[in-house]
Amino acid sequence: AIDTNPDRLEDAAAMGYVGLRGDATSEAIMREAGVKNARAVLVALARDDSTVLTILTVRNLNENARIIALVRDEENLKLVRKAGADEVVSPARIGGFLLADAVNSRYTTRFISDILTTRGGDLKIAERPANQDEIGRCLADVPGRLIVAVERDGAVLGFWSNAGEIIREGDLVFAIEGRSTAKT
Repeated sequence: AIDTNPDRLEDAAAMGYVGLRGDATSEAIMREAGVKNARAVLVALARDDSTVLTILTVRNLNENARIIALVRDEENLKLVRKAGADEVVSPARIGGFLLADAVNSRYTTRFISDILTTRGGDLKIAERPANQDEIGRCLADVPGRLIVAVERDGAVLGFWSNAGEIIREGDLVFAIEGRSTAKT
């Protein structure tokens, strides 16, 4: 964790993370953090302009790192992607969808929040290779979990287009699973 606020660094340390005090836009700090060898980098800053500069710095040091970035202003989504983020998360956009959906539904917001909760909650979204017990079955015929889609050869094949799609070896499965019964 890189932050200028010592209290946040203490919080990170309490959760078992190593923290560096400094500016995430600084190449020297990124080098010290080992970004050159990082598999993934999460960028969650207070300002989108700093996010863009941080992404450019990371990309300069490590062309292969997967960069996941938080964007505050939806207008900046395209700039953050253009800077080199592989995935962009917009809390305002997601929150807006949940608020609007809650007008006409009683439980959808709770259900989605449960799935998105990293700790606690009864459900999780799994993105993983197909299990041996799933191979050869239709998406709709796997007991104990809801297979929503598979990724095969760069294409996403979902229940919405073909619930009878057969899961094959090598498929990447997207499933909703119970936390206690999930196979990974």
